[in-house]
Amino acid sequence: MDKQAIRMARGAAISLNVDLDDGDAVHGIIARKSGLFFVTRKKIVRFRSPDDLDPGIEHPDAPWEQSVYLPHGSSDQFVARTILQTEVMASMFFPKNSEKYLAMMDISWEVLNSLISLRVVRERLERRILESSIGDQ
Repeated sequence: MDKQAIRMARGAAISLNVDLDDGDAVHGIIARKSGLFFVTRKKIVRFRSPDDLDPGIEHPDAPWEQSVYLPHGSSDQFVARTILQTEVMASMFFPKNSEKYLAMMDISWEVLNSLISLRVVRERLERRILESSIGDQ
């Protein structure tokens, strides 16, 4: 196994097909340390490269990985108000490869994850309260 040949192959141009639902479309693409994120109307899809999955270049056939990062996309108020608005604001003031831009984007992703988690907890609590009140009647 020639690691230099693997590096060369991994450096070649690629073509990605995003698995979209009917009526869905890509709203934007955001590059982060943990992958390339496609924000669609309905979800956020993450692509991870062979270098992300196999940084030690141990496997010549390491694939690209596509996964749903979040089942919420640009039509979700939390996605729109955190990462999408932050990206627009940050790009107005900082170059996309600057430390300040990257820090703002990292914070916005953390805020998004926290808001989504809180929403899930709230929905579960509401469901349990509703089930409990129905059971008491």
